[in-house]
Amino acid sequence: MTTAIKFRQHIPSFVDVREPVPVEEFDGLQSLLGNLKKAFGEHVFSHWARDGNAILGVWDDGLHWWVMGFTDGDISALPVWRPHYLALIDGVETRLTGEQVKSSCGAWLTLQDGSVVLNASK
Repeated sequence: MTTAIKFRQHIPSFVDVREPVPVEEFDGLQSLLGNLKKAFGEHVFSHWARDGNAILGVWDDGLHWWVMGFTDGDISALPVWRPHYLALIDGVETRLTGEQVKSSCGAWLTLQDGSVVLNASK
């Protein structure tokens, strides 16, 4: 027996949405993921992941992701999202983990030691 789960799509704050984002209900996680795949069919995600109650679509060897939305359901079957970044540090392409990065804003990374990396990919 599958348990129905509720899902609210993530709409970035720069989009002017005057109406509340509707909450949809699905017959379990696989139904929800199937709907997301259909809705974003032109974009190829390599896998789905979770971060708290958020579902993320991940692609490009994990360097890119998109928060699809939020759910109240059990998504423990999805892998936990672990951010990693690709940065040019002293002329060397370097892969960084989320533990090494203090914060990110666009292509700028602030590392745990306080240094700033420009033009990084995440």
